[in-house]
Amino acid sequence: MKTALFLICTLFTAIALSAVENPQNCINCGMNREAYAYSRVLIVFDDTLQAGTCSIACARKVAADNAAKKITRLKVADFTSLKLIDAQTAVWVVGGKKPGVMSSTPAWAFSDKGGANKFIAAFGGKLSTFQEVWGGKLAGCLCGKCTCGKCLCGKDSTGKCVCGKKCTCGSKCICGGKCVCGSDTAHAHAGCMMQTCPMMKAGGRTIPSTAKVPSEQDKCPVCGMFVAKYPGFLAQIQFKDGTTAFFDGPKDFFRYYGSVDHYNPGKKTADIGKVFVTDYYTQENIDGLTAWYVTGSDINGPMGRELVPFATEAAAGEFRKDHNGSAVLRFKDVTAGTLKSLE
Repeated sequence: MKTALFLICTLFTAIALSAVENPQNCINCGMNREAYAYSRVLIVFDDTLQAGTCSIACARKVAADNAAKKITRLKVADFTSLKLIDAQTAVWVVGGKKPGVMSSTPAWAFSDKGGANKFIAAFGGKLSTFQEVWGGKLAGCLCGKCTCGKCLCGKDSTGKCVCGKKCTCGSKCICGGKCVCGSDTAHAHAGCMMQTCPMMKAGGRTIPSTAKVPSEQDKCPVCGMFVAKYPGFLAQIQFKDGTTAFFDGPKDFFRYYGSVDHYNPGKKTADIGKVFVTDYYTQENIDGLTAWYVTGSDINGPMGRELVPFATEAAAGEFRKDHNGSAVLRFKDVTAGTLKSLE
């Protein structure tokens, strides 16, 4: 009941404040900031340059990319009212059962402890501080290169590196326990989405002659994310007329596939020619209609909990055991309920 009341109040606030300040899209991932009004961030560099992101995770990445500039203002949305508040004086909540935005560690801001405690009562989590969220053990990688969402710049919460390998920024990184960052290609790939990782480059994997490579400007039609930044979970639908829709992950691919005319008016499922998803271990493009998908695992994609694809049932079964997956599904087994469970 508490959760329902909290969500109703938040919904009315969202309707009242549906328009957000410019820019409309996140400067880092490309997602629509109105859709993520409750987690959006506004950064002002040197009192002049304004950058907007969908989340504190993307804001950290933008700050790292602009390390030479001074941040003079940092505003974040109050989760309840959607109004921008000072990120450094906000009351933060980390963890809980509400999925984070662009991060496997959810972090939400509130203008006061009352709002934060109501959220905790509804969704769980614990009180935190800006220092912990932005620059401490929950900060994520600040090297400006790692986007796996699990890099902790040399230390995890216990002060020890999990994988012992180094990413190209010179820090150590946690990538599903099997790090392939930098020049380390000896380990099996396990979901690191670093653009600098050699396994992520077109030359480091097999690309079927019929599969296409997205441009830097291609966006996921479901969430609006720039897909080229996250090749580790890339999916694509090729239509018979030669056009292609790219997705940041299988979850959004399935949403699109089930409602083609909604996302692409004028087209229908019968117009689809070929479908490709990315095998999690080999990073090869494989047929999305014959792939095996693991759901409920502890590995996240760019948009959080994800369906993880494999070319073989054996690989999917191994992954399911290693990463606490709940089921191995075929294409026809993925339902609206499956997708709902991953929200």
